[in-house]
Amino acid sequence: MTYIVGVDPGDTTGIAVYDTFRPLTGRFMSMEANWLVVARHIEVLVCTDSDMVACERFTIGKRTIRTKRSSKAATHVTGTVRDRCMFVGARFDEQSASDAKTLVGNKLLRDLGWYRPKAVHANDAARQCLLMLARRRPHEFECLIQEVL
Repeated sequence: MTYIVGVDPGDTTGIAVYDTFRPLTGRFMSMEANWLVVARHIEVLVCTDSDMVACERFTIGKRTIRTKRSSKAATHVTGTVRDRCMFVGARFDEQSASDAKTLVGNKLLRDLGWYRPKAVHANDAARQCLLMLARRRPHEFECLIQEVL
C-alpha cells in the first residue's frame, strides 16, 4: 500500500490522501481539520518508505507577520509532517502553492471528483497531492488524467 498525501498547513489544515492500490472510486479522500487532528492522521497514514507526502511550502511575507497565529500553526504542521516522514523513511517534498494551482485548477479537481465546495484547504491539499503524483509518478498521473478527459 502506498499513500500519496497532500498537506495545506495552517490553523485549518487541509489533508488529501490518494491510495495507489485501491479501486479508482475509493482512492481519494480529503478533509480539513486543526493541525493536531491532521498530525494524528499523518501518524496513522504515513508508515512506510514507499509513502510520499507533499506539503505546501509556507513562506513568511509582510501579511504573515501581521497574522502570527496562522504562521505558528503552519510551521507546526510542516515540522510534524517532516518528522514523521523522516522517522519512517517516506519521501517529503515542500512544493509551492503557485506550482500546484498552475497544474491543478478547480476544473480538474471537479472532473476527478476531488473538488469539495467551501473546503479551500482540502482542495489546496488535493492540488499538492496531484502535483506530487505528477512529479514523482508521471505515468500514474497521466493515466489518472486520461480517465477524466
